[in-house]
Amino acid sequence: MDMSLRAARDGLNGLPGATGPAGADGAAATEFSVNASQASFGNGGAKGDGRRGQNVGFTLGDTLVSAQVGSGLFTANDVGKLVAVVYTVGGAATIFTSLITQYIDEAHVRVTDASPFSGTTTMFVGTDDTDALNDGVDYISTSALIRTLQLNPGIFLTRTGVNLYKSRTAIRGAGDAGSIWSISYPGSPYNINTGTILVYIGAAAINAYTLKVGDSVYSGDIWNCRASDMSLEGFGLAGQVFDHRATLHCSFARITALGTLNNAGAAAWRCGSLPHSANDYPYGAMSRINCTY
Repeated sequence: MDMSLRAARDGLNGLPGATGPAGADGAAATEFSVNASQASFGNGGAKGDGRRGQNVGFTLGDTLVSAQVGSGLFTANDVGKLVAVVYTVGGAATIFTSLITQYIDEAHVRVTDASPFSGTTTMFVGTDDTDALNDGVDYISTSALIRTLQLNPGIFLTRTGVNLYKSRTAIRGAGDAGSIWSISYPGSPYNINTGTILVYIGAAAINAYTLKVGDSVYSGDIWNCRASDMSLEGFGLAGQVFDHRATLHCSFARITALGTLNNAGAAAWRCGSLPHSANDYPYGAMSRINCTY
């Protein structure tokens, strides 16, 4: 089948990736990408519609969520979407998530579950894209031609993180925050929402991750994987915001990462044996990853 017809049939974005080895007919093989928003993934595709709210108020035992008046944080379309917030229990970070059941106004909604704490904090609201992102990874892991998962600009919320677990696969966003991302996290508000941002909203755990490349138990190498052009946030919950395991000839570029478990203000990434350097860590509270090995 003609490549362009196949791309149209499969709902691909039609953008060629890196040129592969020559095929049997002597022509260069072309690697296509598929967008995570494709409707067949998860519940209608990854939406990337997350928004970050600052100084959002919660009251112990109440289902009311109160944003700053004039913030415009909520819309009527948010009913059924997720709110995610981190609070502390005995000094340990804990995630609270619930679904919006009632829109009151642009600064107030009600959620399904009563709040387990009182206070104001940073909160995310949006679609849970976990299933769509995982479906997208499974798709590129089994396809002979389509090996790159493309993410649109936006904030993608995931309860499990994203794991590239097969060789010759890639995930690519629409740009990372780089040096414009505020270095104060989580103490001072930062609200840079540029490019593609992947946010972990699962349970706090030392082995949790926002993005992982490789096998989960170091049982074998995967090779020629790529990740680029996105920001990764652990939300103070993920033990490793960026994690790679047993990888070979993989490349990671233009990735900004922060918000690790129990050290939310520190640089948060894992890049194997490569030395830490000023180029990798331009500021104390973030890192921008550009490494190939």
